Amino acid sequence: MSISELDAHTERQQQLAAAAGPGNESIGASDAQPPEPASVGDPEDVEESEEDPRIRSLTELAVDRVLAAQAAAWTDPQLISQVDATIENAATGVLLQAMIERRGWNDPELSTEELKAYFEAHPEFYDEPRRARLQHIFLRAEKGVLPAAERQEIQQRLEALRQEALNGADFSALARQNSESATAASGGFMSLEATTPVPETFSAAVWSLKVNEISEVVDAGNGFHLIKLTQLFEPSRRTFEESLDHIRRKAGQAKVLDLMEQLIQDVGPRYGLERHYDRVHSDPEAEESAVLISLGNGDTYTLSDLLLELHDALQEQLYQGYMRDVHRVLDQVAANRLLVLEARDQKLEEDPEIARQIAEAAEQIRAEAALQRRLDQAVAAVSESEMREYFDQNKDRYQTLRTYDLTVIHLEPEKGESYWQVLKRGEKLVARIRAGEDMEALAREHSRHYSAVNGGRMYYLTEVGLRTRVQATVKFRRRLEALEPGGVTDPFLSECYDPPRLTYIRTGVFIVRLDALHEPVRKGYDEMAEAVRQNYLRRHHQRLAEEVRQQVAEEIGLEIFADRLPAS
Repeated sequence: MSISELDAHTERQQQLAAAAGPGNESIGASDAQPPEPASVGDPEDVEESEEDPRIRSLTELAVDRVLAAQAAAWTDPQLISQVDATIENAATGVLLQAMIERRGWNDPELSTEELKAYFEAHPEFYDEPRRARLQHIFLRAEKGVLPAAERQEIQQRLEALRQEALNGADFSALARQNSESATAASGGFMSLEATTPVPETFSAAVWSLKVNEISEVVDAGNGFHLIKLTQLFEPSRRTFEESLDHIRRKAGQAKVLDLMEQLIQDVGPRYGLERHYDRVHSDPEAEESAVLISLGNGDTYTLSDLLLELHDALQEQLYQGYMRDVHRVLDQVAANRLLVLEARDQKLEEDPEIARQIAEAAEQIRAEAALQRRLDQAVAAVSESEMREYFDQNKDRYQTLRTYDLTVIHLEPEKGESYWQVLKRGEKLVARIRAGEDMEALAREHSRHYSAVNGGRMYYLTEVGLRTRVQATVKFRRRLEALEPGGVTDPFLSECYDPPRLTYIRTGVFIVRLDALHEPVRKGYDEMAEAVRQNYLRRHHQRLAEEVRQQVAEEIGLEIFADRLPAS
């Protein structure tokens, strides 16, 4: 092994370490324990070492080569298939990255004119609109629903509260005691931007006030408001120069999206690309096997594949029908598949540099597979008494998760329908459900949620399931926790989080029934033996891996002559 090989190995290990990120484990309701912490060994397993880093790197290189050779000599078809599939995925990743770099998508060129055009086209990022900080008291009284005399009584009640506030009563206390708004608990405080869509009468009243002034009673159609302006912030705008870093990043992302769409339009027909994104949103009965992307070579990408890739916030958007960012993910998948097909048509894998990267990745994968097999064997050799002792020390981990059975109806606005009108539709459905009508039948008829095909029924939802498949807001959790089994929520606005905008997007109205709550159940060693061994391996991975590597080094009689190595 040459010094250049040692240097290359050290550099590759540093690159792998820099590229490594936290693992992303998920666990379903049927799993019996939460995932172990992402540690690579207990503190007592790690000892201080003064070992020469050059010797360590050269040892790792030699051991990895031996392990890779052992994996290459395997004859078990299942093991070979698993390794080959992992190598194929790695090769695809190398080809994809090469194509992205060749097209300049990793660092798109942007002229000053393009940057300025983006700045002017997106004032929402750089303009601070006029903002108000206010308090309000809201009394609900829907026009066209309540009799006129009853609405007048509610208006007069708010007039009396206004007089109390004008005479010096604490507005916060009045709001907490009387307001029917969600802001009541905070004393009626809320913020309002000039661009926020609110009833015109409410907006006109706010912007006509002076700081600390109290409005007249405002009729907003669905009820009456009393408003006190506490702070006012005039509009401002950040300059092009002070926003340049943000502009470069956002404009670059936008340009890559345009380039991806251009690729899909220009190259997609050549490879028989078809996109079926509508199967998710337009069809509430879409199953996870539904094909969203297909290619002429028979390659497909299904809803099930998509669910494996989406993070929590995007899963929540998917299940609530807010599809803009989900469609972007699908476009990226389609573009990536096309780039890989182009790379193979161009025989890019024959390029010496690309071939080297693929060969290195293959050797690393084989080495890791052989190491993992030896680790599994090492854990299998641990005595049952030691495993039982480990289980006893960590038995609180081995229990089912708390899960929920729910029935859900999700209503989306129909053409020209306001969210207030959707809420009114929801109230009528809730009244029918509470009167004894079959909620599952109503879900099949009215719901646009993915669960509609099952009558809105969802079983064994974990905390993650609640966040991604229903709603992640604290308000939803409070509603759920207030229910007894069989209880039905009042209709409430469905919202999903939009991370780039740091805001929640309204998508419709939810009605939720709690059918059952399953509390955690502790499991015994005998039914959790395999999980205990896997957790034991995760906990002691670093120590066991070192022992396996040392064993391999001894098997091959590895000897490194430190005095022949160059000075570090």
